[in-house]
Parts: sequence; C-alpha cells; structure tokens
Amino acid sequence: MRKSRSGLMCALAAGGMLLALPATAKDGEQIRGWGRVIDPDDDCRVEAADGKLTITVPQTRQDIWYGASEEKERFGAPRVMQTISGDFVITVKVSADWTAGLGADKAGYNGAGLLIWDSPKQYLRLERNRYVNPKYSPRPLSFNAPLYDLNEHRTYFNATFDDFFEGPSSYLRMIRRGQKIVTLTSPDGKTWISMGTLDTEFPDVVQVGVDVVSSTEVPLEVTFEELVIEKR
Repeated sequence: MRKSRSGLMCALAAGGMLLALPATAKDGEQIRGWGRVIDPDDDCRVEAADGKLTITVPQTRQDIWYGASEEKERFGAPRVMQTISGDFVITVKVSADWTAGLGADKAGYNGAGLLIWDSPKQYLRLERNRYVNPKYSPRPLSFNAPLYDLNEHRTYFNATFDDFFEGPSSYLRMIRRGQKIVTLTSPDGKTWISMGTLDTEFPDVVQVGVDVVSSTEVPLEVTFEELVIEKR
C-alpha cells in the first residue's frame, strides 16, 4: 500500500527518526519565513529545506524587465515575496554557478537576489549576476549597481568587466529610508560595499523578497539562505 508523503513523515517520526525532506512549493503557495511563491509560467522548481530556499529555472527566458521583446517574457521570472510597510532592511545570501550557459559566443544573463516590487511599472532589483552580449564584447560583464525601473524607463545602471563579485556566493542588502533605497553587497556578510543609493517613488506598502532571472540555454539553480528582514 502506497503511503503519502505526510504519512511517511509520521511513520518515521513514530519510529524515532524524522527526515527533513525538501518542501516543494508551487505558484501561489506560502513558504514559511520566505513568503508567497510567484511563478507566472509555472515551469520552475522551488524548494525549501534546512533554512535554505532553492529555485531552479529551466532553459527558457525568465525575466523581470519591461523591455523584453515578447510580452509574455517580461515578468515571468520566479520570485518569493512578502508584504512590508515603512522602512526596513532586507539581507540574503545567494549562491549559484553564475557562468552556467555563458560563453564568448553565447549571449545570456544569470542573476538572482533581492527584489522590491510595487507593480510592473515600478520595481528594484539587486542581483548577483554575470552576463555576456557578444554584440558588444565576448568578455563577460556584471552589473555592479541595482536595476531600478520606473514607468518603463531604467533610471540608472552600470556594468563592469572586472571580477566585481568573488566566488560562488554573495550577500546582498537593501535598506529603505523613506523614498531612498541604499544597496550593498558583501563577499562574507561582514565587509559591505555600496552599490549605490537611489531615490524612488515606492508607496508605503511594497512586496519584498528574492528573484531569479536567466536567459541562457541551460537550467540555473540558485540557493538563498540567511534571509533577514528587519523593520526600522
């Protein structure tokens, strides 16, 4: 007789052993400590276990950008979000193979990190990232600034050829003080580097959380951990 997953967990617990099986969540479901899963295309895998959140996207374009050529691709990227009001600080550690699917002749973007969301007209992304655009250069670049889109206009961005990020993991932090958002990154969660301070038009109540954006021809698996959200 087949046991359900919950039945198996109960049986193991009764026998003195409890396994921490990953919890897989679908679009619209809640993950304790992280928020509500938003997966518009319902094609990503979202798992939570041992305080970590892992999001795997397939080899299709997953974006949060008003300028994507096809409308269905503009806001299809997976994210896990929760509602917050007023001033706050949000911090997370993010890890992945950021070069997956990228090459001198293979255009694409891999990025994941923090997201503040008001609507498709206004959102702010702070992501650990790597991308290649052979049209301009075969060398990989990284955005070393947040991406703030307002009314279908990207107000500011900056990129570098330098190895701005170190290793597979980075810590990201955003601090809201009224309409100002301070953005920072760190290789170890101790020494912080400014990514810039932006003037925004966010309302008092917004959605905050994590996102994964990719446009390569291979799947991308990203792990988030140590998420902390503090009200100020």
